[in-house]
Amino acid sequence: MSKVLPNIFALACLAWVFPKEVRAACLPDAIPEAQRRHLAAKDGTPYPVGVWIGEWASGYITASIIRIIIEERMGYHASYSGSPAVADALYALAGCSQPKNETDRGCGPSTTLHHLAVEYWADSYRTEYLQLQLERPTLAPVELGFMGYFGLVGHFIRRETQEQALNEDGVALEFYRGWNASWYQPSKYFDSLASIDRNQVDLCSNTVIMLTSRMEEYLRITGDEAGVERLPNGNLVAICPDGHFWLAPKCRAAVSTCVPYLTGHSGWGIDEVMVKATSFNMPLALGSAKVYETLLRQTNSLFYWWTPDVTFVDMMPVAVAFPDFDFNAWHAGDKRTSPASNRLSKLVSQDLSHLAPDIVELVENMRLSIQDVNDMLQQVQAGDSYEAVACRWLQQNPGSWESWAPDKSRCFAGFGLYSAGSMDFVLDRSSPVLLECKPCRSGSYSSRLDDASGTTHVCLPCQPGTSQPSGAAEFCEPCPLGEFQNNSGTESCVRCPIGEYQNQKGSSSCVRCPARSSTLGLGSQSYSDCGCLQGYIDVGPSSLSCAECSEGLECPALSKLSDLLAGSTALGEDFLPQIMPGCYSTRQKPLEVFRCKDADRCPGGPPGTCTDTLGSVACTTCPDGHFWSGAQCKRCSAWMRTAWVLGILLAFLLLSLVYYEMAKMSKMPSKSDKAAAVYATTSAFSISVSMAQTLGVVNMMRVKVPSPLQSSVLKLENLALDCLIGSEPFVHYLLSASFFPSAVCWLALCHFVSKTLPLKFRWTTHMTRNMAGKVLQTGFETMSAISLVPLTCYRHPNGTYSVLQYPGVFCGSGGHAVMLAGGVLLLLVGVVGFVSVCIYIVTAAPRWAACNEQHRLDPAQFLVGRFRSESSWYQVPMLLRGPLLSLTIVMATDHPPKQVTVLTMILAAFVALVSWVRPWKLPLLNVGDSLLSLNMLMLVAASAFDAEVLDYSPTDFVDTVSVVMWASLGMTMILLLLATASGLCYRALGGQREVCCFNLQTLPLSQPLATELRAIALELAQMDQETMCNSIACLAVYDVRLLMKCMSLLATEVVPDAESRISQRKTCTAHLAEIAELSEKEIAEPSKAEGSSRDQSLAKFESEDDEMTQTYF
Repeated sequence: MSKVLPNIFALACLAWVFPKEVRAACLPDAIPEAQRRHLAAKDGTPYPVGVWIGEWASGYITASIIRIIIEERMGYHASYSGSPAVADALYALAGCSQPKNETDRGCGPSTTLHHLAVEYWADSYRTEYLQLQLERPTLAPVELGFMGYFGLVGHFIRRETQEQALNEDGVALEFYRGWNASWYQPSKYFDSLASIDRNQVDLCSNTVIMLTSRMEEYLRITGDEAGVERLPNGNLVAICPDGHFWLAPKCRAAVSTCVPYLTGHSGWGIDEVMVKATSFNMPLALGSAKVYETLLRQTNSLFYWWTPDVTFVDMMPVAVAFPDFDFNAWHAGDKRTSPASNRLSKLVSQDLSHLAPDIVELVENMRLSIQDVNDMLQQVQAGDSYEAVACRWLQQNPGSWESWAPDKSRCFAGFGLYSAGSMDFVLDRSSPVLLECKPCRSGSYSSRLDDASGTTHVCLPCQPGTSQPSGAAEFCEPCPLGEFQNNSGTESCVRCPIGEYQNQKGSSSCVRCPARSSTLGLGSQSYSDCGCLQGYIDVGPSSLSCAECSEGLECPALSKLSDLLAGSTALGEDFLPQIMPGCYSTRQKPLEVFRCKDADRCPGGPPGTCTDTLGSVACTTCPDGHFWSGAQCKRCSAWMRTAWVLGILLAFLLLSLVYYEMAKMSKMPSKSDKAAAVYATTSAFSISVSMAQTLGVVNMMRVKVPSPLQSSVLKLENLALDCLIGSEPFVHYLLSASFFPSAVCWLALCHFVSKTLPLKFRWTTHMTRNMAGKVLQTGFETMSAISLVPLTCYRHPNGTYSVLQYPGVFCGSGGHAVMLAGGVLLLLVGVVGFVSVCIYIVTAAPRWAACNEQHRLDPAQFLVGRFRSESSWYQVPMLLRGPLLSLTIVMATDHPPKQVTVLTMILAAFVALVSWVRPWKLPLLNVGDSLLSLNMLMLVAASAFDAEVLDYSPTDFVDTVSVVMWASLGMTMILLLLATASGLCYRALGGQREVCCFNLQTLPLSQPLATELRAIALELAQMDQETMCNSIACLAVYDVRLLMKCMSLLATEVVPDAESRISQRKTCTAHLAEIAELSEKEIAEPSKAEGSSRDQSLAKFESEDDEMTQTYF
């Protein structure tokens, strides 16, 4: 809703040329500028009354009228802001900092700088008003009633255009049915879309058709999916082919038939016209003019307009009639019917009734007739400014507006008489000039005053010892306990600060609590309110004495040592100090906290509390004759000891039986179906056992692993081992550490004992060595983890260190030294030694195979027989995975984030390695190994959510990892750029061969490769069909795939095309007969002809035409 551009600029220029200090007064008895006052914020900051102007003709006039009365009659400073959009007034008066920004109004807690608006189109914006009332009930503006006249918005055409269509073709363009493009051609009566200068039309991106909420509503009503599009960010916006106009469905295919529809600002009513154009087949092209009046006067179009307004009166606009207004449809977003006639009303901000109630009364009483408004609009059209017209109306019609202004000296309860001249409250109305009502300040109260003029109120200061906490009060209150105030007329009594108390009324100061103690809040009333600060505990037997609490000890405010030992407090559970779950302290030294192995063992609470009957430091051991079952201590029974003895014997006996089974399997043909099944079974079992051991190592982390599986290898106490060997931790550890060496010794013993048995039961040296290697290989991850257990020390909150798996063993103690000796010995001999042997075997195995040294390969079958020949080296990194994972836990025992990060990187590397190398002979095993590794990686990554930093800030670690990653990324990019530049230089210098750095290898010369290929082809040609079929059938899956790829490559890239093959078929057939004859001679005389026949045939092949030979092969 805009008035002509010159008039808009006129008001701005008027405010610039005639600032407030020099602007001439309008009213004869105007209050001088120097005597006017501001509104006051809560902090005392002054600011003017904010008048929000509707930037259209009648809006400027009515706002000027109310502004002049507020400044010159009521004596307030006023400021001006405005917008052409009616809805902006709602948000401006609600305190939003960006009321003109439709995407972000900037609503939030703030001081409202705009206080009133007139000529508010209430009916059109009822939905927005109610929504704002719902969202911001305490700040939404208040509607103050009818302005005295109505407004109407609509869509208009020029009268001459309406008469032309009616006279020439009988088309009634004043009725919406006359716009139906299925029946009529309305475009011929208007300017073409192409004739409009796009520089005068705003971009669609600056209008409301870019708002998702409005386009969602349009799409829901019309279903026109072709007129809107969904952006990648999810926003739904209108489609403007040229960026300026949105085209209705009826003219999208023929733009020349579109009738221009022009509106202004950010698109007044444009979403409404979109619905009407689509629903009624109207061929419209919708756009928003940058300069509203200018473009509408230059262009014969359908346009948006309203009344009261005189901007286009000279064009005698005719409104296009649509179906009668349907309130329910419009409320639901369906705007196909005509808009309602608008009751123009007034708005004020909620806080204005407290800041200036007289202005609220003025706005509420304001009334104008439509005749008055139209008369003033005609004066504006004649060339007068808005302020001049408004001033003239006020001067000529004092009887119409003087009754609007209230009696400013009639104050209500909570308010008092205030003199704008002396800038202070007064006690009577003896000098009524510049009197007004203001809320009584804090520190005073409103008292009733009856005089000759009637009843009013005045503000009196509060007496000493009392206070008035808020403004506009009717009485003062005495200071309560916990507060003090020694002045009169004060805003409030002051509460005692935190850490102080006051147990008497009317005191001038508060008493401070002892050191390291405080009160829970402000206004404490007695000494008993003092207590130790959070994180401290009162250890004094009689007086208050606060000591700092260590980690693992939860000390809320007001904690006491007596409450900690008792496990209860009269203040309630929120103030009860206690040992945190997963921690432990003794009753003798309750403030020295140990961290337990499992939270299940240490439930927390009072010192000395363990789960069930657990005892010792950190709840590590059960009583004699009991064992820890994972949830409680259970009594040992005789069968448990017997079961352990039998289990150990059975385990060693099982090793002997496995030996014989492996010996039996070794005698099977390597390429038989049974051998393949056995290989698949044993390999799958090996992968599963390896992953189970990896999970056991991961479970050693200081975080919770989201998995129901738990490793029992490193938790033998859960299997009632205490019943056999007691509860000494170092005995437990030495037993675990000796298992694998004992297993190897048992195999050696069986080997020597078997020499006394019959021949078929005797053990061979190479099979015994292979069996020992298999045992160490299968349990290598567990063995490496066990060897590193003594090195895994974690810190207790009291500063001592314990072994992670055995919290009862303090690092540096005698028991720890025994464990450390055993672990280092196992690490050097069992772990490092076995890895060294494996590296040697993997390195030497190809040489042994080439030299046919089977006696060396047989003992190493546990290592070289598991993977494909080209991937046999994979066993070494697979072995190293366990030590790497365990070493990570050793190096970062107290830093779970480090553990998670490094373990994730290690597991990710192994996932990539197994996916790239595919070492297993069967595809299913490679897939299974990859999936298991990936799942393990995800488990470790998921555990990051439970990781806690213990006495450590991860910033340095994260920075180090980031630097390494960025350095790796940069080096990789530099290497790629260098390789690319080298290749380009090489080509520029005339090089023709492939660059080896691009291929990551040096390719062999083509001539030797071709010779070898022809020789192989000759040997294949000499093989009979059955022999070749048997050989292919015995190949592994990956070898068959490789063979198929080789055949495909030879057929497509090496062998000549089909036409050459057909033309040379006879020659190839004759050549095949010669080879067959030569083969028969070689069979008859193999000892003499084997070497010579191949050489002769190869020479003959080389003498043939190269294309024919390649075609044959």
